[in-house]
Amino acid sequence: KGKVLKIYDTKAVFESLDTGSCILITQNNSTNNINTKTKEIQLTTKHFLPDLIGICQIINFEVIYGFYELISGPYVALVIESEPFVTIGPVIIRKAKKFLVIPLFHENKLYVDTKQQDEDKYLELLQLGFQSHNFFYSYTFDLTLTQQEISSLSNTELSNPLYTRADERFFWNKDVLSDLINISADEWIIPFLSGYIEFKHECIIENEKFAFLFISRRSRYRQGCRFTKRGVDSNGNVANFVETEQILIFPDSTVFSYVQIRGSIPLYWKSPVTMKYEPKVYIDPNIKLSVDAADKHFHSLVNKYSNNILIMNLIDMKKDQLKLGSLYKDVIDQLHQKNLINISTNTVSSVIPNLHYYWFDFHHEVKKKGKWNNLVNVFDLPNINEILTNQSYFCRLSSTEVISKQNGVIRTNCMDNLDRTNVIQSIFGRRIILIQLSDYIQMKYNKPTMLYNKVDSKADGKIDNSMYYNSKYTQFEKIYKYVWSNNANSISLGYAGTNALKVDFTRTGKRTIKGMINDGINSVQRYYINNFLDGNKQDAIDLLLGNYVISKSTDYKSPFNQSNNIDDDNITNYFIKSFVVCIIIFLSLLIILPNQIKYTDKTVEDRYIDSLGLHLVISLSITSVIVIIILYTIVKKGSKLGEKLVKTPKLLLDN
Repeated sequence: KGKVLKIYDTKAVFESLDTGSCILITQNNSTNNINTKTKEIQLTTKHFLPDLIGICQIINFEVIYGFYELISGPYVALVIESEPFVTIGPVIIRKAKKFLVIPLFHENKLYVDTKQQDEDKYLELLQLGFQSHNFFYSYTFDLTLTQQEISSLSNTELSNPLYTRADERFFWNKDVLSDLINISADEWIIPFLSGYIEFKHECIIENEKFAFLFISRRSRYRQGCRFTKRGVDSNGNVANFVETEQILIFPDSTVFSYVQIRGSIPLYWKSPVTMKYEPKVYIDPNIKLSVDAADKHFHSLVNKYSNNILIMNLIDMKKDQLKLGSLYKDVIDQLHQKNLINISTNTVSSVIPNLHYYWFDFHHEVKKKGKWNNLVNVFDLPNINEILTNQSYFCRLSSTEVISKQNGVIRTNCMDNLDRTNVIQSIFGRRIILIQLSDYIQMKYNKPTMLYNKVDSKADGKIDNSMYYNSKYTQFEKIYKYVWSNNANSISLGYAGTNALKVDFTRTGKRTIKGMINDGINSVQRYYINNFLDGNKQDAIDLLLGNYVISKSTDYKSPFNQSNNIDDDNITNYFIKSFVVCIIIFLSLLIILPNQIKYTDKTVEDRYIDSLGLHLVISLSITSVIVIIILYTIVKKGSKLGEKLVKTPKLLLDN
């Protein structure tokens, strides 16, 4: 039957037509400031509602996303349309399609000055936030937890509401649902996940059928855009952190899963936009801050994924990336030394992170002979196969008995944790699936099988890792590459604003001319989006998550006028002035160019036309060269002007 919201002048009622449960919200004027509205929330049932009179607006909806306090008063964000995205037996995962952000009361005060302009801007930002993300939710399935975490829950925990056991990193609307959490309105609290989900129910390898569920979970901590959120914060949270889980479900209800993670390099660093194509990397000179933050980060990973962390760093060994990667290695070494001291002095208060650091220069590998095939050389790194074997994977039999657990995780990064990271993660993921299938067949038929290594060795005695690059199982390969390339695009859209680069390799197993052309187009789009749109998008994310709290003070100051950047109107004026300058240069060249030009036997009229045409071509060419040189200088090196032209966040300036 669904749910309805009834809005009155100073009251709002959320009613479940299925259960009769209601939430009554009443508007109260602040005792200190008549312009400040507060709200009182009460959990009740339809039978105990007070008499409500007056004009009532009725809105049908499916789920409450959260509440927002804007200048004029409280608003609520509702899902008014969704679709069943994945159905696995009784489990239904839904994808939100349409959101509605609406005032809770008819008496929300309207303004006619700057406040009203800001109110409209906040609403635009919220809409942008919802439009920029894929949101999923389920009434019965723990979307934020891995299969291994779900299997470890007690019966008591399983009987509790979903939100009480949700992973806070991936519970995107937790902060904006605090009002409902505080009154334990369990029926009304649904965790939302931002990320990517795909389900393929007819996969076949060696005549074994299974379903493939793929979930990427984007963290809400240090959430933002490509150049507005980098590195780590003081709590150990990193930018663009994503947990990806591959789940295999067999007809006999046996379940395998494997988890990988990605995230920004856990140091204090940034690369703010200045219109330079590759913004300069700035590293905080206080190395101790980075060491302490990285320590918190890796301890949090150990607490979550067990004490066996494989760090795969894919950045270049040159220029800014070399400096950043070298410091990353130094910080890891310092953490090892710090842990050894803790052990020797018996000052260990928690599990010591067991960190295995590898620097695998992705771009260097694909430029060597063999090119993209060389990526499987990652399995030739010292001790890496032993580490991966010790990490293992999760397996639960149809009897619900857990016979294997994943002990540790691969943490992959490049600069943006998008394109290179996705390619390498797909290779690691392919390896583990082939191992899982081999082990399943051996359990089922009691016969040894090695799907992942049909040829035991090459002529030189080295292990043949080619199956991890592109297996021979055509039907599954097509599905697997499709899922991982879609994952790349989804995560890239959220962080960089465009589809991922190198998707042609993930989708087909090889680089193509069409793919390289698409990469060029996406790179140009990224340049424009990152310089001129991401500041606004970062504000939308901070508002959406509840990170930014709007001031309700009487001396309210608009945050949209606090930036040093040139505003939109002035940018337009700047480009108009630049165009006028170009015209002046062009006309000046027409005037000052010499008129003495030698001609053959031509009429005076023909000579005049030739002279004018030549002058036009020369003037236009010189003007174009001047413009190109200026643009090239800005794109190549950046500039003070570029710093003012780009759009940076305005709500939370310390990004």
